[in-house]
Amino acid sequence: MRSPGRRPAAPPSRPRARRRPRRRARGGRRRRSRSWTCRKHSKYLHDEKVLSPDRAEVRPPHGVLTARRARLRRVEISTRIPVPGTYNFRDVGGLPARGGTVRSGRLFRSDGLHRLGHDGRAALRRLEVGVIVDLRDENEARAMPDDLDGLDVEVLRLPVFEGSGASQNGRGISLEALYQRIVTTHSGVVVEALREISSVGDRAVVVHCTAGKDRTGVVVALALLAAGVDREAVIADYALTEGHLAGEWLEEMVALIGDYGVPDTPELRVLMGGSPREALESALEEVERSHGTVREYLLASGLAHDELAALQAWLIARD
Repeated sequence: MRSPGRRPAAPPSRPRARRRPRRRARGGRRRRSRSWTCRKHSKYLHDEKVLSPDRAEVRPPHGVLTARRARLRRVEISTRIPVPGTYNFRDVGGLPARGGTVRSGRLFRSDGLHRLGHDGRAALRRLEVGVIVDLRDENEARAMPDDLDGLDVEVLRLPVFEGSGASQNGRGISLEALYQRIVTTHSGVVVEALREISSVGDRAVVVHCTAGKDRTGVVVALALLAAGVDREAVIADYALTEGHLAGEWLEEMVALIGDYGVPDTPELRVLMGGSPREALESALEEVERSHGTVREYLLASGLAHDELAALQAWLIARD
């Protein structure tokens, strides 16, 4: 019996977890967390000068992440591989797809391969590249021929249109209009590129043009979307390009174009080195408006059902 005038004792409260105090390094400065390197190309890390991927821009996950946060974290990881002689050589492996992820070491995208040199060719050999899809026209390929001496690779020349994106500047074309032209007027070349990629077997493929941005960006984006890769991941991967081209590559190309009488303008620089997500989105919206999905667009443009299935099986590693 409880004593009159006294309240019943409250049930014991659950002990509150104590937050562990952060340790500080000597001198009172907080320790910095270690940077985290993407390990998807770990079998090549014996030669880090040539083949180690860029460090990720995000920290490693701590605890349990929601599916959305995990997906966004994966998209943020840089996919560039510093192959000597290139500025924008990237592996699209690891991007999230419906029912799996893109296989690493299968599909690479790049800017020009004309200055690889011995070390660059050695890098391609270690990456086991067997097929190169060159989307440039004859004039570009003649002016800057791929440096592939001694490599056992098959080269497929599939020019998307006459001239690089930069050469379109004189016609007053925007990136949005350029990309929409690729998916409408030049859909046959896009289909031919994906048909060739779907039939390469176990060989790794490099798709490239001059910058690895416009023609390469659209073709690779359509291949990924056709295989069921997350749309936001595809767009985010495309948007990484301008960061790799800024600086030395862009300045060199502006000077080169200037020799042909093309003035250095902000519009030219965007056309040559920019990769705003809106440009790719506009092309995808055009495809979706006319055909509903990328898969239906490719089928209507001539890609067969079995070729589409082969492309998906080649690209996607199932969970």
